[in-house]
Amino acid sequence: MTEATDPRERFSQRAEPYDRGRPGYPAELYTWYRARFRLQAESVVADVGAGTGLHTEGLAGIVGRVWAVEPNDRMRDQARERFRGATSVRVSPGSAEHMGLPDASVDLVTAAQAFHWFQPPSFAREVRRVLRRPDSWCLVWNVRNPAGNAFTAGYEEILHRFGNGYAAIRESWGDPDRIAEFYGGDVDRRVLPNRQAFDFDGVEANMASSSYMPSVGAEGWDPARAALDALFRRESHGGLIELAYETLVVTPRR
Repeated sequence: MTEATDPRERFSQRAEPYDRGRPGYPAELYTWYRARFRLQAESVVADVGAGTGLHTEGLAGIVGRVWAVEPNDRMRDQARERFRGATSVRVSPGSAEHMGLPDASVDLVTAAQAFHWFQPPSFAREVRRVLRRPDSWCLVWNVRNPAGNAFTAGYEEILHRFGNGYAAIRESWGDPDRIAEFYGGDVDRRVLPNRQAFDFDGVEANMASSSYMPSVGAEGWDPARAALDALFRRESHGGLIELAYETLVVTPRR
């Protein structure tokens, strides 16, 4: 099966492994959000390209309302399941370029593991439209650090070997030129440590969630999985491995 090329559809067949296998975000990030953007219990945040809600979940713990804006139907269904019964989160079928939110209605716009799929100029216009105060936005990526440990280094090699276009996608995370298309001013970058433990099922789901990797059952999946299994057997301890991430955070300079 050919993978969708439209960024809004790339994850249609990967929503379940995405929800199960992608890393969360460090608690320090949410503490920093609250201080940096002066968030209060009544504040409203738009989390754009929210996917299955991994980043949204932490936001819901620090503000009164989060709009989880996600264009993909299946990812949005996973998010709705995650937030079933949560009154502080509204899952919305908008996009980065057309959020579907009222003018001047949010205190902060965030995009976690998503900005590299956006059209930066159109996103910039939408951010300016929905914000109550200027320059209250944050772009976030979880980036694997191959120097972190042997498993992460070996996993990166597997992704490069079996992935389609992985190098280009990885380079797009935090790309200064794309960020400059979105925001013409100076930005600040900070990096937070974010180490995540997985059993084999979890790291297999992590690989299956990646749009550049072969889909489960498609040509190329079996050898990629075999390589992952061999690496896991070699590097795991007590049935677990640790993926070493760094959480890259980009904001407008004060």
